[in-house]
Amino acid sequence: LARIIAAIAARPADDWPGKLAAWARACVTGYLDAIRLHDILFYGSPPPSHKGLTDNIVIDHLAELLCGGNATGPWSVADPRIVALFLFSGLHGVVDPGGKKARFDRDAMVRSVERLCFRAVGLTSD
Repeated sequence: LARIIAAIAARPADDWPGKLAAWARACVTGYLDAIRLHDILFYGSPPPSHKGLTDNIVIDHLAELLCGGNATGPWSVADPRIVALFLFSGLHGVVDPGGKKARFDRDAMVRSVERLCFRAVGLTSD
């Protein structure tokens, strides 16, 4: 979360699309950088509970970011919490199997996740 917060803080205060892109980039790169450690820590552990996949500080932070964008106008998300859950779950679904391939394009993965985040809030990624 500290890495995500720092990436977002580096964006201008009124650059909500930039903040959302920074969230996506920090999440993807952070997950990929730690994927081996993640797998070692959780190897043989029971699958995460429903609560662990829905009650999470990263999801909470993203929901707050989406609320901030709602308040200032670049997007209008009816339920920021649901969109945050959707994006967080989707991010894991994309990054986990992709990051375990012998060869993959990290930048392409980041761009794909950024585009998906933008589309989820009704923005174009031009």
